[in-house]
Amino acid sequence: HCFGCGARTFSRQVRLAASELTVLPDMSHRPSSPRHLVSAHTQSIHTWVTGLLKAFWPNVNQHMKKKVEGAFLNPDSSVTRVLNTALQTVLRARLSMPAVLVPDHVVSFTRVSWAGSEPTLVPIRCRSLSDGAALHVDLQVCCGDSSLEFEIAYIGTFRVSSVSLAGLLSVVVRPITNKPPFAEAVQCFFVNAPSFEFEMKQVSGMVKVPQSVLQRQVRKVFERKLAEAVVLPMRVVIPLAPQIERELNVTMLRCPRPEGM
Repeated sequence: HCFGCGARTFSRQVRLAASELTVLPDMSHRPSSPRHLVSAHTQSIHTWVTGLLKAFWPNVNQHMKKKVEGAFLNPDSSVTRVLNTALQTVLRARLSMPAVLVPDHVVSFTRVSWAGSEPTLVPIRCRSLSDGAALHVDLQVCCGDSSLEFEIAYIGTFRVSSVSLAGLLSVVVRPITNKPPFAEAVQCFFVNAPSFEFEMKQVSGMVKVPQSVLQRQVRKVFERKLAEAVVLPMRVVIPLAPQIERELNVTMLRCPRPEGM
């Protein structure tokens, strides 16, 4: 009789403990690679990468601000030189101006306001490589509060604003090594040129030039400089440690040999 009471008590305890556990789904009839598990894995990667970006973004944003100001406020920067060449052609064609009267510095940037918002990462896909790993991110960057103002000789002042960029960004960690930090560098690039949108309007000046003409030239310059920096075959290479940076062949990582299909 005592043994029966003990058994019933033990049985009630087991049922109580079981009721407090989370019931797991029956996996016996699910495929070997269930879609819902892949989706959960992708979501966890997205959450992890988004958290990292949120932590690093203030410092990244400050770095980008310095880069943008250096690229546009420096009259000898490559962006300003290329834009000068393009707009000299516009002046000669639109104003019928002889080449000798066109100044060397047609364009000068007078104000740069950078307020880049945190990028939006839509889907994130991860894949393994023979010598590393890669993340492919659908990236959307909107700089609605950022603007550029520049003067064009004989024409007036223009403002570029509402800049946005969207495209598939690849982040590759390679090559893998056998000592910390276990990878030599991070490579960032767009396989295809990202879409680039902005608004441009004339804010002062007596001479009116069709917006489409100037906007086309400005777009060509921006897209060209972007492609030269971070669209394949070019890529940004970030060494992961000072000693690696001294030993690393950055040129080979920035412009590697084409991989076979």
